[in-house]
Amino acid sequence: MANKIKIEEVILGTFCFIALVGGLVFKSRVFSYTATGLLILCAIFIVGRHIPDFASLSVDNPKVKTLRFINWFSIGIVILGVAISAAFENHVLKDLQEKWLSLALVTLIMVVIGNFAPKIPFNRYIGLRLPWTVRDEETWILAHRILGYITFPLVVCFIVLSQFLVSRTSIIATLLTWILIPGVVSGLFFFKKYQ
Repeated sequence: MANKIKIEEVILGTFCFIALVGGLVFKSRVFSYTATGLLILCAIFIVGRHIPDFASLSVDNPKVKTLRFINWFSIGIVILGVAISAAFENHVLKDLQEKWLSLALVTLIMVVIGNFAPKIPFNRYIGLRLPWTVRDEETWILAHRILGYITFPLVVCFIVLSQFLVSRTSIIATLLTWILIPGVVSGLFFFKKYQ
């Protein structure tokens, strides 16, 4: 078993190196997007193979299932993002189509992650990883609960904002708010707790 893991890691490492070198050598944006996506997929795949070890959970623990779902969801989002970027770069998609695809993709990410956030067990690899959330389990739980609670109101605000602002501006504003609120509140909680 240990040899199988090492061979798997060598194969993935070699694949990552080839994708990185290819991305630097070839000047095609589509190839660069694809190579970057493949590198991210390799990293996510390696994390996914070792989730119980990273989270210090037994293989039978139900929380491992949550982490694996989030990991597979991340793989799907990376593949979808690379495909959309390549399609837009090759002028297959028009600006209006890109706007609606971006809106749908960000909404999907927020709804799924927001729904699963309160269920993510304390770990250093998957979740809202801020210096204070990875040091204290109570702070971790608070941050992820807040992330879950604010997701749906922010999705509604995002959909409304995207009708009045440039899609990139509404995406950045919404995602920053989505991360900043639980980040700041959990940071204040952590520093007050350990003052």
